[in-house]
Amino acid sequence: MKKLGVNDFSESFGIDHRRIPPRTLDLILKHDFQLDEMSYEDRERQLLNIIDFIKHDKKSILSSERQWVWDQGWSENLDEFRSLPPLGKNIKALTPKFIKSNEIIRYKSKFWRTANPDFEIDYIHVLREFIFETYFSSVSTLCEFGAGSGHNLLHASCSLPNIHLIGTDYAASALQLMREVGISKGLSLEVNQFDIRTPHDSSLKLPGECGVLTMCAIEQVGDNFANFFDFLINAKVQICVNVEPTNEFFDLTILEDYLAAWFQGKRGYPTTIARNLYELESKNLIKIHKIKRLNFGSKFSEGYNLFVWSPIN
Repeated sequence: MKKLGVNDFSESFGIDHRRIPPRTLDLILKHDFQLDEMSYEDRERQLLNIIDFIKHDKKSILSSERQWVWDQGWSENLDEFRSLPPLGKNIKALTPKFIKSNEIIRYKSKFWRTANPDFEIDYIHVLREFIFETYFSSVSTLCEFGAGSGHNLLHASCSLPNIHLIGTDYAASALQLMREVGISKGLSLEVNQFDIRTPHDSSLKLPGECGVLTMCAIEQVGDNFANFFDFLINAKVQICVNVEPTNEFFDLTILEDYLAAWFQGKRGYPTTIARNLYELESKNLIKIHKIKRLNFGSKFSEGYNLFVWSPIN
């Protein structure tokens, strides 16, 4: 049995425990982060299940059907947001459908069981608050690319109450959902259609004192993100925070890591984010503030790594 506390989160985030911001600390203490050891037999069953699943998995994030899939998915969130009373108050309707309630968590390259079905959602809640308090406290505008339902921006509006928000996505249903969330919550929120794969086709202009956030958005374009980073560099934004999967940090001698790398590679998730950022820094185009494996994920993948960087103006 293990309960994640301040020291565990500070290790995950790569900071001294005394530097955990106050609201982040409150959330760590508020949520149930207890993990239970998995028995040998249970682990063996899960590993066999994962191997069988990956062998037969046909999904790819690079498929031409993905735009339809995301539009359909955010439509479900939009319908739920509209239908569950009172209108605009049901924040759980904004949780992306790909974040599943589950009993198995991946932590430090090991499977654990948890009695908290919202463990992953609660971890994301803490991670977001840490990001907002640590990296975006001095920006006047926060733009999230691939913002989906706007659930991250809604959290930002509470953590950073005076900030102007920009939400982008390429799915029409996501854009409509963000507009309705913004109106119902009285947010200073601007909504724009944007495709990370073809950023230079967009007319979006970002202000200089702008922070940029992606959370599991670059993952949807695989390694086709170089033009997006180029767009952000040319926009001379203040700071960029990317929370994304990549296969660069896995230890392939550990079976849990090997299977996550296999799953993510087969799906087409990114494999070169860190390498791309190091190359940009070597060309004196950006300054890297942090690249950190958070050592947290779900049963099949590890979708949360922290990349923090700024263009050199």
